[in-house]
Amino acid sequence: MKVTVVAIVLCLAAQIAALPHARIVPGSVKTEPIQAFGATQLTKLDSERFDVELPSATQLTSVVLLRDPQTGLFWWTYQPRQSGSVGDFGESFLRTSITCTSHDEIVNWRSAASPPRLWILKSSEHFPSMSDGRAHALASLENAHGELKTRWSESFREVDLARALPPDFLLLRNSAAPARAPELRKVTNKDGHWAVLLDGPNGDSAILSLNDKYELISAKVVPRDHP
Repeated sequence: MKVTVVAIVLCLAAQIAALPHARIVPGSVKTEPIQAFGATQLTKLDSERFDVELPSATQLTSVVLLRDPQTGLFWWTYQPRQSGSVGDFGESFLRTSITCTSHDEIVNWRSAASPPRLWILKSSEHFPSMSDGRAHALASLENAHGELKTRWSESFREVDLARALPPDFLLLRNSAAPARAPELRKVTNKDGHWAVLLDGPNGDSAILSLNDKYELISAKVVPRDHP
């Protein structure tokens, strides 16, 4: 473990030197394997998360990297941190989202509350190491108005849950509390079609069916004990 951490620190230092305008915040780097859903079974991905200081931003930017050690598939995302915000964005992101892998893609799914959305971010990028993928992500953040804009237009999809599902599923009954994001319980793929299982705040669930272009085909509310 110590050897791995030292290697990562040395690698990060080299990349910071190569990218003088991006500074990875010392002490913010965290690495761990995460569980992902493969085509036929559970698999493990390498994950890395850290905060970056960019000259074009007044606040820190949190970055999450994923890489499949078997195929070299690489995926990443980022989130500007609000001034005064606390907590680990990367840990929260990985805990509340679901990641799926295939032979040619990593796809991350996440449920959002306001407005209710299902966010989908996919990647078919390959890198021979996490270090190479990290360098690519940092360079992309430096070129925020170029590469990032193209990447998001090509890789990001969303489903409007307010149009797909009834308010009685999305909102907690007899409560004035703000809407909470439905809990993402399960995502599966069969023959190019996606099935997404969401748990709502009132003890019921919903199944969404999407095609291979991540377009909604159907949605229905079902009992919570649905498998």
